[in-house]
Amino acid sequence: MNYRYATMDDLPEILPLISKSFIDYPVYAIAFQEKFQSRKQYFSFLHKMHRVEITPYIQQKLCYVAVVEGKIVAAALVKSLHFQPTSWLGALLKRGR
Repeated sequence: MNYRYATMDDLPEILPLISKSFIDYPVYAIAFQEKFQSRKQYFSFLHKMHRVEITPYIQQKLCYVAVVEGKIVAAALVKSLHFQPTSWLGALLKRGR
């Protein structure tokens, strides 16, 4: 297993991995899941939400991936006191202005 900084080219591979990991996360499930007619729609929403959240971490080199045989098997976001990205909720609210 090798570890490296994630790049924007990795985003299409990271997003399904992260979204699958959080599909049953209670905070998201309680807040959002019943608002969608199908699990597929809910997953699509999570995918879009995580894109907003993960992109700034990749841009700031605060997202790492674990790679096995050329395939990303894990991703981690590193929290930093010096970097305060816009949260997904903040991004949604800002977009509405």
